Amino acid sequence: VIADGGNKKRELIVKFIDLVERLLKASAGMSQALALLHFIGAGPADIGKKFAKKMDWFKYLLDNTREEFRETIAAVYGLVSASLSEQEFDKAVTDLTRSLKEKQLEYQHGAILALGHSFGRRLLLARLSEAQDKMASADIYVKITKMMVSSLDNSHNLIISAACLSLAELGRSGPLPLEAGEVKETEDKAEADTKLGLVTKLLALVKSGKTSMKIREKAALAAGSLCLGDKQFPFRR
Repeated sequence: VIADGGNKKRELIVKFIDLVERLLKASAGMSQALALLHFIGAGPADIGKKFAKKMDWFKYLLDNTREEFRETIAAVYGLVSASLSEQEFDKAVTDLTRSLKEKQLEYQHGAILALGHSFGRRLLLARLSEAQDKMASADIYVKITKMMVSSLDNSHNLIISAACLSLAELGRSGPLPLEAGEVKETEDKAEADTKLGLVTKLLALVKSGKTSMKIREKAALAAGSLCLGDKQFPFRR
């Protein structure tokens, strides 16, 4: 009886998600996007796999004109991509990176966020399965992380915002795949592709009077998150 009740509850969840999906296809609204995110995130573990063949649809939704909508869909993209096989996951994130330079600013913002959520969620799952070292050493993960760090120097606030949020997601999920870096008294700037270089950039954004308060807050969030996933983070204060 208990098992039968569990199956019925699962069927109801699946039916509701199907309804939400149809509503989202009819109208790209925040209510529909949030409902999809909540049910995929809190539902049965295999629910995400149901959307494995709909990654192109999510990519299309990342081009929405509303920032909060893109942020929500990026989180959905991350949940679904993290449930894929290794080969499918690599394809999902590679497709995003290939189109970064080809699309308009709004899509770039959504794609960077989706990459952050994808690798962040994948890293959390890897930690649970004790495969964290394999994940952290993956070439594509290293490449994407360095791309996000370099995006902090972008001239567009949307890109800087996405980079901060994505780095915060990666930072809270596990150690970043970057060298520690060294403090050199003779140089004003630390090497960019190091943990020290990242901290330097984030703190510069936080302290900058020319940077909007919104960006400063997200930079502070990213800086604080670096210590959450990396217990041995070398530049704690």
